[in-house]
Amino acid sequence: MLSSTPSAKTFVIGVLAICLSLSAFSQTTQGPANGTEKKLLGAPVPDVSVQDLDAKPLKLSQFKGKATVITFWATWCSPCIKEMPTFSKLVEDSQGKLQVLAVAMLDTREDATSFAKKNPAHKFTWLLDPEGEKEDSAIAQAFGIAGLPTNVFIDAEGNVIDYWRGLESSEALVKKIQGLMTKK
Repeated sequence: MLSSTPSAKTFVIGVLAICLSLSAFSQTTQGPANGTEKKLLGAPVPDVSVQDLDAKPLKLSQFKGKATVITFWATWCSPCIKEMPTFSKLVEDSQGKLQVLAVAMLDTREDATSFAKKNPAHKFTWLLDPEGEKEDSAIAQAFGIAGLPTNVFIDAEGNVIDYWRGLESSEALVKKIQGLMTKK
């Protein structure tokens, strides 16, 4: 039986906190986790509005024709920025078979534009959520975005084939995207 001394209670609370933290971090980041994500798989990409860095309105459906990764990111999201070199290398090596749509979420146009200009090596199509810093924007709702980075993998026909939330290893991204580019 546990003693009711303050140090025993503190120890038990500490152990419980560590267990809960480890449980939260051990969750897989691949595949659907909620109803929105499940509805996306196998379906056409939601035809939501985005903007380019000059505020020109576009629809995500305009980007059919090649394997596509939509990466939802933010300038303040270090895991988002960490995976960008892997995406850049894959785009460069794909010989035109892959495009990456980098959609800035929860960011200002100025911050996203500044980041893109400081990182010209990333050969992405830089886009913005037109609702800017709004957490429950139409894009966030359409894609069930609950954290960044969120990566949506789309085949050349414009259908969502997978959905990953959180940072993945470079090896996992390479394997997933190579499979996406060879999908018939």
